[in-house]
Amino acid sequence: MDIYHIERATLIRSIDMLWIEHLSAMTSLRTGIGLRGYGQRDPLIEYKREGYDMFQELLAAINQDVTFSFFKFAHHAVDMKVQAQLNDSLLSRAGVKLMGAQTTSSEHSSVAEKSTDEKVGRNDPCSCGSGKKYKKCHLIGGE
Repeated sequence: MDIYHIERATLIRSIDMLWIEHLSAMTSLRTGIGLRGYGQRDPLIEYKREGYDMFQELLAAINQDVTFSFFKFAHHAVDMKVQAQLNDSLLSRAGVKLMGAQTTSSEHSSVAEKSTDEKVGRNDPCSCGSGKKYKKCHLIGGE
């Protein structure tokens, strides 16, 4: 993951989370602002002033959250990249090559490999390629 994607994900997550909180706080402000009229204050002016202050707090919270999260995630991404480079270099220093399993083209070659590596069972196909079971081909009446 490069820096651009980390930055973008951090911004979107922070803005989304904090914006939802801001909208809920604005709803609470709207329901309670009518009480300001009892204190001889104009509720509309109070709503605008407090709404502006809350928006400024939202912007500051976004800046703080994005800065904190960005550096935390960027530090984690750099650590993962360094760890991957260390793992690669350790394997290459040891001369280890990672390869996938190789498949064989026919059953005959896999049976032949099996017969050389381990004991062939009586009911296994014969390694000579006759198609018979080992017990019918080589044990009794066979070669």
